[in-house]
Amino acid sequence: MSMVDENGRQPAPEEVWFKRFGFEENPFDERNTNAELLYGYEDVITTLKNYIESDAYVSVWAPSGRGKTIVLNKLKEMFDKTHEFDVVRIPFDGIRSYQDFFTQFQKVAETTNPIVKLFNSIFSGKKEDRIDRKIVKAYPKNGPKKLLILADEIGMLESEFGAIPERDAEDIARTFSYLYNESNTRVVFSSIKPAETIRFFTESFRSSRICSSFELRPPSVAEIKGMLEKRTGNKQLPVTEGAVAYLASESNYTPRLVLQNLNNFLLKYPLKKEMYDQEDLKAFYKEQQVQSSARFVEVKENPDLPPFSKDAIDQLPELPKAVIEALRQGDSTLEEIEKRTGKNKATVAKILSRLALQSDASTLTSRGINSPLVHKIGSGRSVKYALTPAARRVMIEL
Repeated sequence: MSMVDENGRQPAPEEVWFKRFGFEENPFDERNTNAELLYGYEDVITTLKNYIESDAYVSVWAPSGRGKTIVLNKLKEMFDKTHEFDVVRIPFDGIRSYQDFFTQFQKVAETTNPIVKLFNSIFSGKKEDRIDRKIVKAYPKNGPKKLLILADEIGMLESEFGAIPERDAEDIARTFSYLYNESNTRVVFSSIKPAETIRFFTESFRSSRICSSFELRPPSVAEIKGMLEKRTGNKQLPVTEGAVAYLASESNYTPRLVLQNLNNFLLKYPLKKEMYDQEDLKAFYKEQQVQSSARFVEVKENPDLPPFSKDAIDQLPELPKAVIEALRQGDSTLEEIEKRTGKNKATVAKILSRLALQSDASTLTSRGINSPLVHKIGSGRSVKYALTPAARRVMIEL
């Protein structure tokens, strides 16, 4: 079947596969994060709603890719409609100081229509006035109005990647502790681990003040199938039920990975069949494993050969490549990498974490990189980042 368009242009593979199955857009694009397109969130949202209404602070945690941010967005949408709370969502992956926290809070408040006037009064006055005192004034402990803060990726307060200076992280944690004691404020924290295990909260909250800790469970095969079916609408899935079960297992029952892996598979084999089964997916994974194993044997037999190829690094997305390029100039602090890449510290810290295979490792291992590219030197505020010896050998050859 020819896919040449009316101008005689041959579409790229990423255009081909979903058009081949009758879709105008890629139904498995992970960037479409509508909760209705995922799985079983009705029960999750109901449970969290009950927690929020009965408790002050709730911790929602799960590994990356399971849908924490989507849950918070859904909660905001729900409470915005009911007007039961004034709702502010703060994404911590863009915050690297207490001042950033204040500024982000103000920015979000100014674009939240139902509470613009109220928050204008909170943020008026002296700039040095603390944000927590302004909130307490607007939402006193027994007052009629209630505030709900959705703090997404609160784990960024951990300073192991230098994303937030320790003093600022402690100050933000104390802010939440003060709000707990003095205001009619509820908070939902999201993170890859329970908020009560984050050191700053352990110290400020004495561990017990996060009233409920809720783990987003992994979806079942049936729920993953339901997620894929919602994304394709009324059209038939291009994979059988057995293939979905195998895909779920290989993706560790993580929605984001399911979407990424299915998309990668269909990119590789866009035109070969109308319907793929479990054996097709097994063959695909086996091929990937054989390539990885062959590389491992090659490295083992030749200690001087780095555990990844030049092509693997060269095919990384632009931002990781920019961070690696910054480190080619020498061991660097987070601030130095920030200046060289033009990206904020939180973004750089997240990329460094991935390059060290400490989070979202599949983004590298799926490209045949099975050994860290980056490691830390030193500790505390003097920490620097450097290319691993294996990565440096490859970079010299590039």
